[in-house]
Amino acid sequence: MLGEETVSYLGFSYGSELGAAWVTLFPDTVRAAVFDAAADPDLDLIDWLTLQSKGFERSLEAFLDECDSTTCALTTTGETSRQTFDRILFDLESSPLRVDEARPAVGPGTALIAVFSGLYQRSTWGSVDRALAEADDGFGDRLLTLYDGYFGGYRDGHPDDSIDAYVAITCLDRTRDFDVDNAFAAMGSVLTASPRLGSAVLHELLLCALWPVDPKPSPDVRYTGSVPILVVGSTGDAATPMEGTRRMYETLGNARLVVVDSFDHTSYGSNDCATRAVDDYLTELVIPDGEIDCP
Repeated sequence: MLGEETVSYLGFSYGSELGAAWVTLFPDTVRAAVFDAAADPDLDLIDWLTLQSKGFERSLEAFLDECDSTTCALTTTGETSRQTFDRILFDLESSPLRVDEARPAVGPGTALIAVFSGLYQRSTWGSVDRALAEADDGFGDRLLTLYDGYFGGYRDGHPDDSIDAYVAITCLDRTRDFDVDNAFAAMGSVLTASPRLGSAVLHELLLCALWPVDPKPSPDVRYTGSVPILVVGSTGDAATPMEGTRRMYETLGNARLVVVDSFDHTSYGSNDCATRAVDDYLTELVIPDGEIDCP
């Protein structure tokens, strides 16, 4: 369709899964391929969401540790940051915060999604801090803004269709079917991996449990091409944890790995070391001999 014998590809996050399907099906068409924030190619939806919840919980723990060791807006005299976080969520359960009469009040479900949204990048931890601190003072505006951002935000006064597309794609991609009972049964392992944030996963599992179309999973990843693929991951990535990124690297076989020491989801353009490695590879086909560690 492109009129090219080989192509170059740079895929982020879910783009790594699309790229993995491409290189599996058409290995001879690969000139160069980069999978940044690569996802585990082998997990079914329940196990994948469990791993992802664990990643977000680790980022939350790091954020709360930082608040305890420094001074956050969230910091409250006589409480640890974890105690304050838990109290705010408990208070939102009993007394949701009204922001806009046209929309539901901000309760713990909205707050958890807002926290998820702010943990994708280290640079937005401050937004989580301010949003929670303001919620503690009775104002839910910032939590609602983070929540809206997670679902794609608004265009011309209406929510865009990002979340609709995400749900449809996710539910169709699942490797096995499951029902509502399976979804509730899975929550034990999710909450063990992520006791503070894991409960937000249930709605996603239930959507897919009730999805009216049968799963149409991608082919099992098996790369037989001669050109090594460059896989990039960060040690503290919440959305696509490093364990899954390493699994993508190992499954591909003919690949090289760039490991970035950060809490960011995706590294190209935000980490100079990783950006140079990707640029050199895509433009000059300079392929690392082994693993690259980027500070």
